[in-house]
Amino acid sequence: MDNIVQIKICTENAAFGDTYSEQATEIAGLLKVLISKLQDDPTRLDGTDSIGIFDTNGNRVGALITYKE
Repeated sequence: MDNIVQIKICTENAAFGDTYSEQATEIAGLLKVLISKLQDDPTRLDGTDSIGIFDTNGNRVGALITYKE
C-alpha cells in the first residue's frame, strides 16, 4: 500500500489553449476524470496498472502511474 503515485501531463496539444488560464481549466478537467476513475476502482493504485489521460480532443496527453520505490 506504500506506492508512489506519479501524474504526468503534456500541455502542448491544442486542447490546452494558449494561456495559463486555459491550461489550468483543461488540467482541472483531466484531474476530475482521474478522481472519478480512482473512486470507481481504487485498486488501480496497486502498482500494476496505469491510467491514461486524454484531453478534451481525445488525444492521449499523459498518465497516472503507480509503482513501488
